[in-house]
Amino acid sequence: MRNPGDGLSVTLDCLRAVSAQAVCVGHALSFYGITKGITLPLMQNVAVIVFFVLSGFLIGGLLIDRAGDKNYHLSTYLIDRFARIYSAYVPALILISVIDVCLVISVLHDYPQYVTASSFMKNVFMGQMYVGPLKQMISTNNFGSAGPLWTLAIEFHIYIFVGALFFVRKQPFLAGAVAVVFAWLPMHYLVWDVQPGLGTGLFSVWLCGLAIAAFGTHRIPAGVGLCIMVAGGLSIFATASKGAEYNPLAYAGVCVFLVGLISTSSAVRWGGAPRSAVSLFAGYSLSLYLVHYTIIYALTKVSPVGGLAGAAIGVIVSNVTACILASATEIHHKRLGAWIKLLRAHSSNVRA
Repeated sequence: MRNPGDGLSVTLDCLRAVSAQAVCVGHALSFYGITKGITLPLMQNVAVIVFFVLSGFLIGGLLIDRAGDKNYHLSTYLIDRFARIYSAYVPALILISVIDVCLVISVLHDYPQYVTASSFMKNVFMGQMYVGPLKQMISTNNFGSAGPLWTLAIEFHIYIFVGALFFVRKQPFLAGAVAVVFAWLPMHYLVWDVQPGLGTGLFSVWLCGLAIAAFGTHRIPAGVGLCIMVAGGLSIFATASKGAEYNPLAYAGVCVFLVGLISTSSAVRWGGAPRSAVSLFAGYSLSLYLVHYTIIYALTKVSPVGGLAGAAIGVIVSNVTACILASATEIHHKRLGAWIKLLRAHSSNVRA
């Protein structure tokens, strides 16, 4: 992601926003039984794959761009990643817990055994589906009804593991120790999955995004890029089927699509209104991804409206809730990161 143009930045934000909406809409349709009989790949699963490729491209590109910066250290990187994830994650987890506890009290929750203080704290520390040597201590299921949280744990561990490897030459002992501690989930998802056919090889998908950032796409003409993007999109539907979206051939299609999209973005000119709309929807995409599942699940328990209308209500309520939540949390992640760095600098000065 060297020297991304404005068109590329907005285009990638648009892809992130569309993917978050696809996960929300896809789950809403599934909850209300609308996808029964449809053989097309489930959009929520395809969108998760897109998220991982896009994440590898963005974070990998960031690390590549900062390779020559002597003032960029592991602590700086970790603070930025922590602020980006946890600014949305903790508030979302609190909201999820409130909703789930209300459902448990009302005897409407199907999985009350997962609505516990222990599960909550282990989710806070990203122990979802952990497979390393500390499995007996920190591994847990997703908290309550928060179905998508397992993917966030994988992402977070990947961020720290890959970032630590990047800084091994600068800070060999610290970065090496961090890499060892956080290697287990990424290495598990290099080829394996959370359960058969679900999340298979998601770290490999992430690494494909990093490879795209490393090799670049700037030499591909926009017209050729458009053809590549269409070919990639068509190949996704040709190689993935409903319930079997997590397969390497489909991953290749997503990667080809992203290469084409990046190449084409140089020719895209975003106007003021479209740019503002993309900024709005992208700004709460992580919060939407985190809370939508619980909100839609709760609505299926308390609302008499079903079918397509019920799904539409679930999508709307999820979007409104996530937008409000993010306005006080997620969109301020850079401010949170700056505040943590300021505290760290102040602490260092005090010790000195």
